[in-house]
Amino acid sequence: MTKEPAPLPSSKEPMPLLSCDAAGLRWSLARRPGTPPDRARAWMVLLHGAGGDERSLAAWWPWLPPEVLVLNLRAPRPMPRGGWFWYPVHFRRRGTHVSHPEVDGALEQLREVLAALPGAVGVDPALPLVLGGFSQGGALACALGLIDAPRVAGLVLVGTRLLSRAQQRAAHASPAEGRPAFIAHGASDTTIPPAQALRMARLLGERGWHTELVLAPGGHETPEPALPRLRRWIGEQMLPLGPFACLKS
Repeated sequence: MTKEPAPLPSSKEPMPLLSCDAAGLRWSLARRPGTPPDRARAWMVLLHGAGGDERSLAAWWPWLPPEVLVLNLRAPRPMPRGGWFWYPVHFRRRGTHVSHPEVDGALEQLREVLAALPGAVGVDPALPLVLGGFSQGGALACALGLIDAPRVAGLVLVGTRLLSRAQQRAAHASPAEGRPAFIAHGASDTTIPPAQALRMARLLGERGWHTELVLAPGGHETPEPALPRLRRWIGEQMLPLGPFACLKS
């Protein structure tokens, strides 16, 4: 039986908050302490769910390899009661509705900020980029991976769904050619049912992604058993890649 890796000790350093200008906006982000950009072997950008902020996914940090420069990005749109979101979701009798132009706009903004981040934080843009997210942030990360696979080296998608807009545009996009994707979902999630994770894994596989799917006990949250699996996945799938031009300007 393979022993799962233990988390790194939690840092007592204050969370470094940074900013970046892109897409006509001033973006806020948090960088995990302890990984100098010039010593990173990969970099990872995490997108929080609706109502969260750049601190929301810091609980993942102790489980991520120290060779990875980790950035949590804040969504650009404020919610009335606090928190931030990537694109609006409209709730109707027949379910949720997401505007295709709103998703396209969010994807274009994300492209621009990803292109600007290496210069803002001092990371080599040729290093492998892992794009990950939870819930709404994961849906946006998945959409970008489906329609613009050369932009990222790997995907981490937790507690999220497949956007119909991503499915439409994926049919006309270049395949991923074996790039890895890690998907985790709570088996008792009632906000986004686990069937969404299965559907996402199936489409990613059809589009050339090599997927690993973890269904674990839990609701609409990051399943704790998935975190050591995520750390091992990054060590096995992402760190051996070495520098390559995965981010288009």
